[in-house]
Amino acid sequence: MIHLRLAGIALALATGAAGAQEIHRWTDAQGRVHFGDRPPEAAGTYAPSGTEAAADAASPSEAERAQRRQKMLDAYQQERADRAESDARQKAEEAERQRRCAHARDRLARYERGGRIYEPLPNGEQRFLSDDERDAELRTARNEVNRYCGKAKR
Repeated sequence: MIHLRLAGIALALATGAAGAQEIHRWTDAQGRVHFGDRPPEAAGTYAPSGTEAAADAASPSEAERAQRRQKMLDAYQQERADRAESDARQKAEEAERQRRCAHARDRLARYERGGRIYEPLPNGEQRFLSDDERDAELRTARNEVNRYCGKAKR
């Protein structure tokens, strides 16, 4: 939302400075000061300020306007870069979550489909898990599916 505002402000500043037209200043009924490229239709107090604005000490110079415009454009570009980086990070995290989900589901399916579960030993032999150890592995596999995929089938 902020980047849309910044883009609108930057566009308004860019088009306003490029036209080098007369700037109108007026105060509405609530006492707020407004600026525009056309005179107001029904304004409280109106004073054209095309040449007066340049003489007015409170109005910014062209260099100051250009500097502010550049700051806004830089902020907008930084926001876009940050958003792109955040989007890329979220996509990478989602891809990793999906990869882990697929692995966890595959593991759970193998445990539920197969009979006995074993773990390889350093000497190349296999140690088969007891029924309690197998139940613990099934619970762990279901917890991983819940964590990465949502609810596991029971």
